[in-house]
Order: sequence, then C-alpha cells, then structure tokens
Amino acid sequence: MSANYDQLISELNDSINSQVKQVYSKLAGVTSLKSYNQDGQGDFPYWLTTGPQNSFNDLTYNWIDQVVKYLENHDAYANTSNTMVGQLATVVYPKLSYALNASDNQKLTNTQTATVAEGNNLVAQYTQNVGPIPATETSNLNYVTGQILTWGKKGEQLTLEDLKNSFDLSNELPNMPAGGSAVLPALTKWLNAASSTLSLQNAVSFGNAYINYLKSAVKSPNKATGISTLDPTNPSATPVVKPRWTVNENSNALLNSLQNKNKKVTLSIAASESNSTTTKLSINGSAGAEFGLDWLTFGVGGSASYNVYTANSSEASATVEISYPGVSTVTVKPMPAQLAGSGAEGWMDQTVLTQARANGNQLPPPQSGYVFSPALPGAMDLSADGNFGYLNTIVISDQPTIKITYQGGDSSVYESIFKQQSSWSVKLFGLFTIAKGSQSYYKAKVEQAASGSGFTVTIEPDGDQFTVPDSQKRANVLAAAATWPGDA
Repeated sequence: MSANYDQLISELNDSINSQVKQVYSKLAGVTSLKSYNQDGQGDFPYWLTTGPQNSFNDLTYNWIDQVVKYLENHDAYANTSNTMVGQLATVVYPKLSYALNASDNQKLTNTQTATVAEGNNLVAQYTQNVGPIPATETSNLNYVTGQILTWGKKGEQLTLEDLKNSFDLSNELPNMPAGGSAVLPALTKWLNAASSTLSLQNAVSFGNAYINYLKSAVKSPNKATGISTLDPTNPSATPVVKPRWTVNENSNALLNSLQNKNKKVTLSIAASESNSTTTKLSINGSAGAEFGLDWLTFGVGGSASYNVYTANSSEASATVEISYPGVSTVTVKPMPAQLAGSGAEGWMDQTVLTQARANGNQLPPPQSGYVFSPALPGAMDLSADGNFGYLNTIVISDQPTIKITYQGGDSSVYESIFKQQSSWSVKLFGLFTIAKGSQSYYKAKVEQAASGSGFTVTIEPDGDQFTVPDSQKRANVLAAAATWPGDA
C-alpha cells in the first residue's frame, strides 16, 4: 500500500466516524470512536451463544479478548496478535509487586523501633506493679499482653484490637489486679506503636496476597468469575471455562438491529482525471489528491484481480458508493476484580495496573503501592493510546453494498467476468477487504445508463447463499472505542 494512502484513509475514517456519531448522537462515549483496522481477525461474530448448554461463543470470546493498539498515522485502532487474558497471565500480573515508598519504609523502621521500646517499657511496668514473669516464659511481652487480656469482663473474649479501639481501658478491664492501673499508660503507648507498624505491614501483606489472587483469576477461573465457552465448529466438545467477558447486548437484539436498513453509513469516493497509472480521489466531497490505481481492487474467484482501470480501460473515472446498513453497537467489558466479603472476585483490576504504570519499576516507588518489578517489556505501553488496550464499544453493520458508476466506457469486461464468477471480495486502499471469506457471497449486476453513455456496477450480498450457521456468522466492523487498563 502506498504511503500516500495514509491521508486518504484518515479522511475515510473521519467520514465513517462522523456518520456513526450522528447515528448514535445520544450514546455515551461515542465521541471516542475511531476506525478499527483488522489484521486477519475477520469481522465480528455477533451470535453470542452456542451449543446445547448455550455456552458463550468461543469465536466471539477470542475476538473481544484481543489486545488492541492505537495507530497514530491513521488515528485508528488495530488488533495485535496477543490476547488480554494471556498477556495478563504470562506477562503483566507476574511482574506486579507491592512496595512501600521511602517515607513509609522509614516510618515502618521507626515504628518498629518504637514498638520494641514501648514493649520493653510495658514489660517493666508490669513486673514493677503487678508481679514477676515466670522464668519458663520464652516471650515476656506475649506473656504480659496475654495476662492483660484476662482482665476483661467475665464471659467475653477480649482482643488487643478491642483494646486499641477502646476509649476507656479501665472500663474494658474491670478485673485488673492491684497495680494494674499503673500499667495502662504503658499499654496505651505500646498499642499505638504496634498499630502503626501493623497497618504498614498489613498493606504490604494484603497487596501481595491480592496480586496472587489476580494471577490465579486469569490462570484458573472458577464458575463465579469465569464463563463457559464453546467452539461452534466443534459443538460436541466439552465447554471450557475462561475469565468472564460481558457483552451487554444479546444475539437476537443484535440480529434485529443489523436488519434495520434505515440506520446506515454511506461513503462516496470520486475517481477522476484518471490515466493508465494514476487517478484523482476524493472522499465525500473532500479536496482530493492523486493516487495509484490499486486504491480499489476486485478479487474474483481467488485467481484474478481487477482495479477500476483494468476493468474499464476506456474510461476509468468513476464514483464508488459503499453503503453499510444496519449500524449497531456492541458494548463489552471484562469482569472487574474487587474485594467481596472475605474474598475477591473478577480478574481485571485497572486501578492496580494504573498505579503500577505510574510507579514503574523504581524501588522504593514514588508512591506506596503496586509496582512493576521486574519491569515490563520495553515495547509494552500501558498508557492511553498505547498498545495494550481492549475494545469497550464496537460499531458493526450488515455487509455493505458497493455501487460503481462510470460516466462512460466499456462494460464488457465486467459483464464477462460476472457471468463466470459468483464470489467476490473488494479491497479498499489495500488496507481492508470489504467482503470477507466464505460468508461474502456477493452477487453483481451491470446496468447501462439510461442516457446510453456510461454504466453502473452494483455488488451486493446475496442473502440466499448464506449457508453459514448462526453461531459462525459475522458482521462488518465500522468503528470502535478502546479502554487502556493502565490508564484508568
């Protein structure tokens, strides 16, 4: 593909997005829609369930689980060869850790020192005012705090946490022995010092335990956080549980929407001032510029290929109209990871990834929290418009109709090849195939202009020839919006 096409592709993307936004003017997030350039992934499998147990369609799962990147030169998104679950399981989550920053590290050291000093003072006050500690005890502090907990109200199980949260230790400890009240000031100081130490130690312990949970959630999902998937090409297979993705719409709603011919997007591309090597192209009335002849090519039966010039060499100037009917939206999200009671659920924690990206791999980190240590691969970019995102909104349509109108010329080439072939594909700017694969059974017809000069070629889907099962049918992708998990 000529580099000169970048500007033209951007104009095409802008035109599609502008029309899509008009169709969905009230849809939240529609302003962030961009074109989506697919590479080998194919169009969107919109039939969401399959098999005798109505498992989630594995074709759809694999499609929405793909990692996407931003293409700055086209202002568009494109899929990568990676999956979101796979990258989190093997690259991203394994490199997470939890660390304290320099200030909190120093605080922890200071409070640990203070805790030791206050503990020694508590032991001293106990022995001076209450009584000696048996020589058989291995930890004087544990013995003293254990004895103090027996001073509580009869029939109640007292804990050090209860004492730490108490506003009146004398009331919590009605069974103090003689001299016990003299121990209370030392007990208060020790509880405060120990509390500061425990809060920081607990933060580190919890952070690392949560990382271990996230690792297990993507590697070994359970029924609560996973979803049963099945490959529709092998319906007798055993469904496989994978980390849960959620699609807000259902198959019937999407099918009905795709059949709504009133919601459509139309592109008009004018080719003029053509010769044997170049033509001037303009999208929806734009200024236009000179390009090569391969901007629009026709794949015929997998063997021959034609462009606008070779298919009508006597008059290559033409207007090409591409109409996408049934414009519809699909909204997608991963199951968010969060604490739930005494455990956790879900598998995607964008807050953790955002904090880790901000901290990088620096130890101690700028802020106490999650870090990537060891560092992520240098080529991985978790920031907004980077190369580690997923599509949260996908705008789809039914397969398009392509109409080519020549102002003059010879229609014999078209008429000849149409008689011999029934399956077509059309490539625009060498970037993407408008009609894809075995589902793109297109019928074509040639009509002479009423004036006798020029003719029209119309290539449209032939619904009568669709023999693909529902679970394998696909819709054309027009645009999408992305979420960047490292930029929540």
